[in-house]
Amino acid sequence: MEYLHRLHDCSLAFAGVHRNVPRLNRHVNSPSPMLLHKIVISLLALPLAFLSEPGCSRANDDSLLEVLDAAVNQWRGDISFRSTFSFRQGIATTKGEALAGQFGSHVGNASQEDRATGTFHKLGSQMRFGIDFGHPPEDASLDGSGGIVTNVSFDGVVAGDLYLDYLPPYPSFGDQLTIFRRPDRDAGVLKAATDGDVIINPFSFAGGVAGSPIKAFSPRPEFSETVEKRVVEQPNDRLLVEMERISKTSNGEIVRQKLQLTFRMSTSPPVTERREQVAVNEATGVRSEGCEVGTDFAQCEGGVMARCVRSATGPLTVGGTAEPLWVAREWISADLGAQVPTAEDFVVEIPPSVRVVGVKHPPPRGIVRRIDLSTYSIDDLASYDVGPQVAGADRAARAAGDEDFSDKQVALGVLAALMGSMLLWLSVRGRRRTRPFPLE
Repeated sequence: MEYLHRLHDCSLAFAGVHRNVPRLNRHVNSPSPMLLHKIVISLLALPLAFLSEPGCSRANDDSLLEVLDAAVNQWRGDISFRSTFSFRQGIATTKGEALAGQFGSHVGNASQEDRATGTFHKLGSQMRFGIDFGHPPEDASLDGSGGIVTNVSFDGVVAGDLYLDYLPPYPSFGDQLTIFRRPDRDAGVLKAATDGDVIINPFSFAGGVAGSPIKAFSPRPEFSETVEKRVVEQPNDRLLVEMERISKTSNGEIVRQKLQLTFRMSTSPPVTERREQVAVNEATGVRSEGCEVGTDFAQCEGGVMARCVRSATGPLTVGGTAEPLWVAREWISADLGAQVPTAEDFVVEIPPSVRVVGVKHPPPRGIVRRIDLSTYSIDDLASYDVGPQVAGADRAARAAGDEDFSDKQVALGVLAALMGSMLLWLSVRGRRRTRPFPLE
């Protein structure tokens, strides 16, 4: 496995480093005796003890980053899980309150909170993610036309080369299940066709969707960028990876994007516990932040995963507010790790009215059907051009995000799309009473 190979290579490299390299100032300080003892008792983690000695070079810092990326990749491939979850989204007055879950119904303000329940399963390379908001989608268009909607319930499965995308019946769209070929850009990606983007979860938060989160934060060749990375030892068996990307826009403005990943080293392989991003335009002073924290880790098949993930995005000032606000999100599962997933967990049951498209011989309407994506192949598709259903703000945002980066997108930084969705979401929250759709 890549993780073990990287560890072996590093252990050999550091054996030579300690013999031949003088003591240098290091980003990773010497470990405490207790931490060193905890690391040494695990054969898998043994090389990490050498990595934290002060006699290592910057090249070895880079090697440790490769080890951590390899750990993420092993984790995302090995872990399997079955879960039901609850999701909340609302507004918090501070970043700390958002990360503590102190918003919406938890502070006596349930009307300013979106709630949903869902299922999230993974078995090898097969994944299912579904969410139900319990009411029709809400109008998110600024003109009240209903052209953009939010809080769309959906169900999605990925298996092999295929995606399944299901939208339940709605007044003006949905009532359709689509099976289609995964696009080339999703090769190696582990996510359902429709993941909602803003629906946080412990798998994507920890780098599971695409893997190699450290390598991904690298200079983009189409832009004039520099990237610095370093590793800092933290208390309680944690390692902090700090990365900074400096970009220059077409008009000469400098944008600094910082990403910090905190790894929990007491598990094998190590897992991400905290992810924090900051983007700052030095010319305008515009600053955006996003932070996700995982807690209550559960043992699953092939690794551990957080039962609770909370995020805070901001600060954002909107009309009528004296202080900046933070968009808060929370994903919690009480049963993650309790059961091993089975093939049955990935079968989607649809009512008689739902139309199945994308395959040559779709099951007819009129009866309840159970769709098992693993029984289909590329040869069963009616057309290679069939794609997911386009409905809802999340899909519109994703379609826009597929375009090539522009200088303006660089200037906005890695959180630009999310900040835009925050503005839209907050404007919708402010017009909640005028919407035609009920909350409950």
